[in-house]
Amino acid sequence: MNTRPSTGRTLLVSSLMLSGLLVSCSPSKPPAAPETASPASSAPGTPATSSVSAAPLEIPPIPIARVASNSESVTTNIQPGGAAVTTLQSGSYVLKFDPKAEDKPIGNQLTKGIRLKGTYAESNLFFPRPRDWSITQAKALIRFQHSPALLPDHSTLTIRLNGSNLDTVKLDAKSAKAGELEVPIPIALLQDNNNLTLVVQQHYTLDCEDPFDESLWTEILPTSQVSFNYDPKPIQLDFNRFPRPFLDDLSLLPANLTYLLPPDASSEDQKQTKGWLSALARFQTALGRTAEYRPLKTTVVESLRDAKGPIVIVGTPQNQPELANLELPFKLQEGKFLDGKGKVVPDDVGVLALTATTGPVRLPVLVISGNGAAGVEKAAQFLVQGKDADIGTGRGILINRLTEVPKPNPRDWPRYLPPAQQFDLKDLNVKDTTVRGAFAGFIEFDFRSLPDDVFLPNESTITLNYSYGAQVDSNLSTVEVLIDNIAVGSFPLEKSQGETNLSRTFKFPATSTIRPDSRMQVVFRLFPKQLDACRRTAQDQLWATLHPGTRFDLPRESSARLPDLQLLRYGYPFGGPQDLSEAAVVVPDRPSPMEVRTMLAMVDRLGRLSQADAVNLGVYTASSLPGSVRNNANLIAIGSPKRFPLPEVMKLRTGMGFLPDFLRFRRDTEIQAVPDQQGVLTQVISPWNSARVVLGLTGQTDAELQKVVDLLERDSLFFQLEGDTALIASREDLKFLSERPQRLIGATTPRRKFTNFFQNNWLILPFGLILTSLLVYYLLQRYIDRLEQDASGQPKQEGKNEGKGQK
Repeated sequence: MNTRPSTGRTLLVSSLMLSGLLVSCSPSKPPAAPETASPASSAPGTPATSSVSAAPLEIPPIPIARVASNSESVTTNIQPGGAAVTTLQSGSYVLKFDPKAEDKPIGNQLTKGIRLKGTYAESNLFFPRPRDWSITQAKALIRFQHSPALLPDHSTLTIRLNGSNLDTVKLDAKSAKAGELEVPIPIALLQDNNNLTLVVQQHYTLDCEDPFDESLWTEILPTSQVSFNYDPKPIQLDFNRFPRPFLDDLSLLPANLTYLLPPDASSEDQKQTKGWLSALARFQTALGRTAEYRPLKTTVVESLRDAKGPIVIVGTPQNQPELANLELPFKLQEGKFLDGKGKVVPDDVGVLALTATTGPVRLPVLVISGNGAAGVEKAAQFLVQGKDADIGTGRGILINRLTEVPKPNPRDWPRYLPPAQQFDLKDLNVKDTTVRGAFAGFIEFDFRSLPDDVFLPNESTITLNYSYGAQVDSNLSTVEVLIDNIAVGSFPLEKSQGETNLSRTFKFPATSTIRPDSRMQVVFRLFPKQLDACRRTAQDQLWATLHPGTRFDLPRESSARLPDLQLLRYGYPFGGPQDLSEAAVVVPDRPSPMEVRTMLAMVDRLGRLSQADAVNLGVYTASSLPGSVRNNANLIAIGSPKRFPLPEVMKLRTGMGFLPDFLRFRRDTEIQAVPDQQGVLTQVISPWNSARVVLGLTGQTDAELQKVVDLLERDSLFFQLEGDTALIASREDLKFLSERPQRLIGATTPRRKFTNFFQNNWLILPFGLILTSLLVYYLLQRYIDRLEQDASGQPKQEGKNEGKGQK
């Protein structure tokens, strides 16, 4: 599977994301639709090579089932080598501009829509076309309201798709409070990424018109929608199209994935358990990276009969005996895979296969296997290393060798600011960007600090590199820089003839403005010369360009106070480095299905919060956790209080803790809560390393662990995290506690380390001051005594010498 990340540094011209639709409002030419990572693309970084061999495939056509959007089954036939698929059922889908907006009569709408202001304005809405859809019919339903002052013969709303006009309607009195425009969409105009543009031209008078008048507005209501009727496209089981059909990065529907647990998941063979757990966790982490913001519904089952969606089987044939019932591209003999020559595949060779379940209704199956635990881990690692996965093809692969991907710099987070103190806008993947017109949209891009960045006060500067055209009013036109809509600097556009490649520097308070979720906006406010409200003034000649040579100088240090669940929103501290090589998950020796499900939810979230060329997350059972990992890694421990793999953590009396038999305590207070129906997510400083943390995911029963899963999977809950402990009673009832003392972790400069030492050990400060005072007093007293001795001894010596001289 390709794990190439999107850069995370998205450049939009006045744009935002609304429930699968990328919405952009601008009076200028609309920007191109943003590119979506393709399964065939590869992640940037050091090239990695692999040695793989394809198995001989002689498989008859395999029937397979997919689930349509109306939740009914669709039967298809898959043939080897990418042959055609026949479908027997179709589906439909409605994509609302805002899925939370109720479908009420338009006049009763209270939800704020997209407001278009001025004499000319546009709104751009981007949406994907799923790769496995063959769309048979599509239409857009645009609901709107507008100012009653608009002149109907001179005010219009136009709908465009990918630059082609679909329809135009007058903005008359009838539609002022409740307008509706239904437009058929020609199938030929649809692309993988589509741009639906809404254009308004508005006038309230033919005489003296102010283009900034508040009566010039049209609002696109959030109940507007685009609907599709479709037939599922032929599905092709081939690793050169992976991760399809298990995950489509253009899908509008949540992906459904089912993992088959081995029947010996509770066995005592810790080596085998660790092998399939590590492979399972790394694969799910990579899927989370590919899915990004898209929902991914994951379930675990103990039998293929219980599966309802595409299936992933991880493990050796010995601990996954149901592999023997599948039609695989590799022969199985006595629980061992054989290669094309009939020889047993070595235990350290990975085996990958694509197939389908047997029976009248079939589901696609991905097999991640090998004859030994090392082979299983190698097979999973092949899929999570983007450059390696690119060379995969066919329906069966043997992985002989893998090139190890270098460990990334712990400070190199692709979605965040570069680690260097000085960097350019091009380092944020922003190119030359031009805006036009008096209502030019702003230029916006991610400007995220690392979660532990500490900016030095009064030392940050921005050198803005830009150009602007002639015919601007130098008295009114300006360029402004904002961070999260807070202005930090501005310059006048002083020359009416325009300027090229101009650079201007200003200081700004980075300490109080840049956060791990910040975005920067650059706004060119362009006013034409001789602006006359009573005369139509040309605006198309007004333009300004932001250049990638814009430079940032951000002196900073790195440190953070932990424990702090708010930093977990950004993956800190587990995401440093981004391949998760310094993080580890610990589960009980015989993990239950619910504990495995909780692990999958946790690593899926870590995948969405990190980006790298590989996944090197470690997974261990309680008895297989090496001391070196326990002492040096940031740990995630999962299990009920009775089965918690790191019981030392739950017994720490530094804050709130949880014990078996429904016991919980807060320092010296101890109670027994019956029933204890809260899921718990808690973070503590590691008892084995004061510079590391342990994140505990626990609950008295499976029902409480499910509440932890819900928090991890739902953005609306996860991004509320704060404090050091989260108590989860339900999806709507969350409580956050801050009980444990924090430590300053991650100081890098001598000054910061000195400050860190005394902040973390402030109790020794009084004793240190006393000892220092006594030492200074002792040294001063010795110095004074020496002076007195020298003063008293010198005359005596001189007297003796004089006496000798007289004699």
